[in-house]
Amino acid sequence: MRQSHPHRTRTSRLLILRRLLEDLAANGHPLPPDRIRRQDLPPQPRYLPRPLSPEDDALLQQELRRTDDLPANALLLTRQWVARILILRA
Repeated sequence: MRQSHPHRTRTSRLLILRRLLEDLAANGHPLPPDRIRRQDLPPQPRYLPRPLSPEDDALLQQELRRTDDLPANALLLTRQWVARILILRA
């Protein structure tokens, strides 16, 4: 059976274990400090944003053309440049 959120599960279990060890140490049990450090936790996943729908993309293009200022034109140029690179790579 595949876990749906293995990162969250592992992080959660490590945090619970760290809290247990801290509680044991606070109650007088001889445990070295910092048995589970922040570096031991798995890194947070980095998700890419969801792509725009074709309708939203067309609306964005239309609004950028209508705005016709430097930032809008820079975005239009960048989008066309990236599209061209993707076509050449295919």
